[in-house]
Amino acid sequence: MLLLSRLGLVFPNFAQMLTEQELKRHPDVLVVAFHAQIPGEPINRVVAINQAQWGKFLWRPSDEIDTDTAKTQRTVVQVIPATHRMEVHMPLHTKTGETIATFVCVWNFKDEEEAPELMRKAQAIRDEIAPQISDIGQ
Repeated sequence: MLLLSRLGLVFPNFAQMLTEQELKRHPDVLVVAFHAQIPGEPINRVVAINQAQWGKFLWRPSDEIDTDTAKTQRTVVQVIPATHRMEVHMPLHTKTGETIATFVCVWNFKDEEEAPELMRKAQAIRDEIAPQISDIGQ
């Protein structure tokens, strides 16, 4: 285990375990990420993401979309035609319904018309993991 003394956290964490679990279950998803405000921290951070993205994104402060998604309970879909990528930013809940984070899935697509199906898949992945989460401390 990697100890992150700066934040007082041990890594890999439960969110990272869920990230890796979902990437194995859904090999067509490009990126899975969790953005959360760690108890005692003043800002949201990327607390879990694909291992290939650790160097660039892990522990980085979340951007406005990911910070606001959990607060407003709105899902944000970004379709980026130039790169053929689609990002789905969704509020993540515990098994009791408490909002604790923003959950993100990123997909590659061939045609923008795939967006509704990719959004449905992203929501299904999020809904697979919510029953496994008891609270933010987990």
